[in-house]
Amino acid sequence: ESSQQTIRNLYQNQGYMDVSPRRNTLRMQVAPNPDTHTVDVRFQVQEGNPVYIGRVRIKGLTKTRDAVVRRNLTFEPGERASREKMDKSERELRNTRYFERQAPNRGVNIELEPSEEQVRDAIVRVQEGQTGSLFLGGGLSSEAGFFGQFTIRERNFDIWNWPGSWRELTSGNALRGGGHTVQLSARMGSERSRFLLRFRNPAVWNSDYSFGTELYRRAYVRDEYDESRTGLNVTGGRKLSLDSRLSLTTGYESIELDDVDSDAAQVIKDDEGSYSKPFMRLTYRIDKRDDIMMPTEGYLSETSVEVSSGDIESVKLSTRGRTFWTVARPEQWGSHVLSLGGRMSILDGYGDRIPVVEKLYAGGMSTLRGFEYRGVSPADPATEDQIGGKSLLVGSAQYSVPVGTEDFRVHTFVDAGYVEEDTWDVLSGWDKLRVSTGVGFRWQAPILGGSSLGVDLAFPIMEEDADDTRTIHFSLGAFRTF
Repeated sequence: ESSQQTIRNLYQNQGYMDVSPRRNTLRMQVAPNPDTHTVDVRFQVQEGNPVYIGRVRIKGLTKTRDAVVRRNLTFEPGERASREKMDKSERELRNTRYFERQAPNRGVNIELEPSEEQVRDAIVRVQEGQTGSLFLGGGLSSEAGFFGQFTIRERNFDIWNWPGSWRELTSGNALRGGGHTVQLSARMGSERSRFLLRFRNPAVWNSDYSFGTELYRRAYVRDEYDESRTGLNVTGGRKLSLDSRLSLTTGYESIELDDVDSDAAQVIKDDEGSYSKPFMRLTYRIDKRDDIMMPTEGYLSETSVEVSSGDIESVKLSTRGRTFWTVARPEQWGSHVLSLGGRMSILDGYGDRIPVVEKLYAGGMSTLRGFEYRGVSPADPATEDQIGGKSLLVGSAQYSVPVGTEDFRVHTFVDAGYVEEDTWDVLSGWDKLRVSTGVGFRWQAPILGGSSLGVDLAFPIMEEDADDTRTIHFSLGAFRTF
């Protein structure tokens, strides 16, 4: 039966869309031979003619512009039909997160119209979802402490779709449908505070070019000092292929390091003050994941180089990636997913010095679980304060299984890595390797507006004396979608 499905896909990917067991044009005959204890299997295929796409008809849109859907399709009118391209288009549309994830087919279905003709229309059926989210209240995170927050975000914003009447405004369709993202966020916390205003257009005038800008202020309460960053950046990008994009970000940051503890390391005291940081960052990204929220196949990779000047004259090269495999899919159980990932960064200066606020650190949910956020780095020999390094290498292996639904997954993991003091020691830190292992879960919760709730229980099994460890990593909060 699996071979029969493979044969069907091979034909339909070449335009022979009528080759299907359902249409009785792909038949499998099984003839057992009791005398020789063998089974003969015969496949009979009635190819017919290749099918070509006529018009592309989109149904179900209530607020999203027709062009926003079309620019995510991988096929065009007039070309030979391909099941592979239709499936890829479905994945691209779902990953926009404009459509209802909990609906049948997760809100998107693409089929050819029932017909015997050689030219057939492609029918794209979508069910619009809630793309806005509002957060008003408080939360708790193992890396940010207690916080109060206000966030309003719209993933399908349209800056040109102004309401013509009060009814259009209250209906929820005004200022929506263009595929832009806009976000206004303010958070005050015991360990971190943030203000953010963000806008992004992924396809300017439905082209391969993107534009985005951010205005932000971030403040952190470290163990030995306080840090704040105020910045503005502008990003322009170009889609090189269906899955790859190149972008250039230019920006300016004003950084302050103050309120240094009297018993802090001398290097931290020496770095106290204000810094200006103009910078440029070039990023190349490939994203072949089947689902950006809960991937089960594909991979993500990103490489960037950042050059900063002003008071912080440095060059930083970073690369990260993660690959996903579905290693088993038991019936009525879901996908068992193995993922492997890692990150490597090197930092070098061409000026006087690089302050501790700009150096590299590991630890936390995104790098090394089992350690505090920024709890792994070279330490001052006198005070054992974390003072950062110039090279970083971390990796992770994770195995996850769904419980009841693909949106709720439990996992077990192993994280490993280190941070070295010198730029070119990125592959030489195995004598200071940190390793942790543990279990956790992720919940892609509809009631949280598409946000992910996660908890990890991690145990360091290799560590250094100056490291700051943590057993539980978690984040809690709730969004209201609209």
